Parts: sequence; C-alpha cells; structure tokens
Amino acid sequence: MDGPLAIANSGVFSLPLAGPWAGPFRRRAVWPRSAAPSASAAPANVATGVAATGPDEPLDDFVAGPENHGLLIALRAVCGKPWWSGALVLHGPSGVGKTHLAFGVYAAFAQQHGLGATGDEARPVGRAGTPRAVLIRGADFARQYADAVETNTTAAWRKDLQSAALLVLDDLGQLAGKVEAQQQLCQILDYLSARRRAIVITSSASPANSRELSPRLRSRLGGGLVLPIALPGPAAKAELVRELAERRALRLSAAAVERLAAGPWTTCMELRGVLMTLDFASSGMIDVTAIDKLLAAQGASRQVKLPEIARLCARRFHLTLADLRGPSRRRTTCAARQLAMLLAREEGPFTMAAIGQYFGRRDHTTVMHACRQAAAAVEADPVLREAYGELRTALQATGTGP
Repeated sequence: MDGPLAIANSGVFSLPLAGPWAGPFRRRAVWPRSAAPSASAAPANVATGVAATGPDEPLDDFVAGPENHGLLIALRAVCGKPWWSGALVLHGPSGVGKTHLAFGVYAAFAQQHGLGATGDEARPVGRAGTPRAVLIRGADFARQYADAVETNTTAAWRKDLQSAALLVLDDLGQLAGKVEAQQQLCQILDYLSARRRAIVITSSASPANSRELSPRLRSRLGGGLVLPIALPGPAAKAELVRELAERRALRLSAAAVERLAAGPWTTCMELRGVLMTLDFASSGMIDVTAIDKLLAAQGASRQVKLPEIARLCARRFHLTLADLRGPSRRRTTCAARQLAMLLAREEGPFTMAAIGQYFGRRDHTTVMHACRQAAAAVEADPVLREAYGELRTALQATGTGP
C-alpha cells in the first residue's frame, strides 16, 4: 500500500497519520479548563486523548506521545460518523490506561451518536432493541452469563448485548479459563461484526499470546485491529507530570518535571504514586533535591511502618486516620481499611495479629478476611486497582526504616 498508512483492519479500515483525523490530537493540550494556557504551552509532539485522570474523564484527557498517536486515531475513528465496524483490541501492561480508554471511547461514542449509554451492567436503555453503547467488564460478563444460565434467560441476555451499536469489553483476561463465557462472547462478536457494529476490547496481553483463550476467540479477535498501548515516552511523561501536579495543586520546578520524566517510573499510575509521596513529604516548591531524596530512599529498600501505610491510605481516600482505624462500617471507609491491611501484608513484615491490633484491635481472622476482600476488589474494580497501584508505588518510594 502506498502512503503513510498507520493502521489497517483486514481491508476494512485503514487511515493515514496525516489528514483530518490527526489534527485534534496535535492542537489540544491537557490543562484544567479554568486556566488553560496557549496551545504552544504543551510539547508539540504530545497528543491528548484518558490516562492522566480517572475513568470518568473524557477521551480528550488521555496523554499520548508519538508512541501512541496511531492508537488515538483508531479510537477517534470508532467514535466518528459513520462509525467503523469490526473489533479493536487494545492491549498493554497494567497502568498504561486501558480502562481509561475503554470508558472514554464508550462515553464519546454514545455522546457523538446520541445513543443511550449503559455502563457495567448492560441494562436496557429505552425501548427493547434500541441501539446504544454498552460497556461491561470481563468479570461482569462472566457473572451475568452464569446468572442467565441459572435463570434460563441466556437467549434474552445475549440478545440484549447484541442490540449494542458499540460494545466495549474491559479486561478480556477476566474471561481466562471460562470456556462457556468465551463461546458466548464469540457468538456476540459474530453477530455484531456481521451487522457492522463497533467493538472495543481491552486486554493485558495480545489475544494471540493468550493460551487461556479458546482458539475460536483468538481467531475472531486476531481478525480485527490489535494495537498495543505503549508506555509513555519522555515527552508524554513530562506532560503527565505537569497535568497530575496541576490536579493535586503541587508546585514543581521545571527541572523537577524533567527529572521525574527521566526517572524509573514508567506508567501514569506510578507517576501518581510518586507525586502522592512528594505531596505528603513537601510543603512548598518541589525541586530536584526532593526527587533525588526520593530516588535514594527507593534504592535503600527500607521497610515501611504501619502508621505510614495508614496515613497514605487515609489521605488517598480522603479520610482521617481515626476513621481508618476506628469502627466505622461506611463502604468507603471499609474499602480503604481493607486495602490498607492488604498493603501492610504485602509491603511489610507484619503479622496479621499486629495489623489487627493497629487497625482497631481486630483479630487475625478479621484481617485475613479483609485481605481476601481487598484482593478480590482490586481484581474486579479498575478504580480501586488504580488506587492500589498508586499506594504501592508511594510506599515503595518512602521506606521509613524498621
């Protein structure tokens, strides 16, 4: 093929990097709308589009350098009018923004086409059969299928998903080993593809390399467009640092931004954790000296203490230390406390009895249950998984000695 084609989908979809698709990514910078600087304030080779912010943010808040430029072009094509057909599979390691992109393309598509939007549970919107955008996590897909089998409503459940103009499945890996659920997904994909519907799937690995997926499902997904989400390059990391610092109201010197961008932290999640640590330890302008101390602390690999874990978790969930250690049964407080207990088990040499004693004189069986609950929640909930990653990064950066 002639010309600078960036991506192709078995002859169904191809798009050059140059042209009308590329423009919005180069022009728009990621800054709070209330204090947006001129377009020249962002590096010229950094495009924007979900990973700097939470999964409820729009597609235009993903910070992408040239390493992910083609990826954003593909997502814009999915959301465009008319939309493209077939499967788009996005894969990459934890922390690169897969879930953020899934939420972003789902919301952008629904808004662009005036469709009903149904998140997580894939509930019907409007009259039966009305086209809509549907977002569902892999674990929820498997659970809903199991529920449908138990209630003898499999056909109705499948028909409901097949009414989607766009189906977004987040975290394909959660279907690993679930053979019957994978068979159902194949049927739904075949139905949607035959009717030229749009499909976006995220995964931690390329489907072709996942032996826990059935050959049939690997074949279906391999026939679409499979794109890796690359780790951010230096320009994108610098822009991420500026954006995340702005959102936390942190003051960073220009040299500090460059040092962070050149540091060992490779994902948005890790950069968030580092900035959380710097926020916790600093009261004024953060300079290169503060970052050098942080790197030195990481190299020392010293142990954290329980109060440090508790303080970081309390701050991350906007709680007081007394709330976290107290008897409150509020959902947010319980989730934060359970996560703190899990981190204490993973990041420190603490016994369950010691953890229970610190967190309100609870017994070791309560701690054991809390750790199991937290681990399951981190696996199922991308928002909690992101908080967990940030906190682990922050704890690994701030050892306090035995």
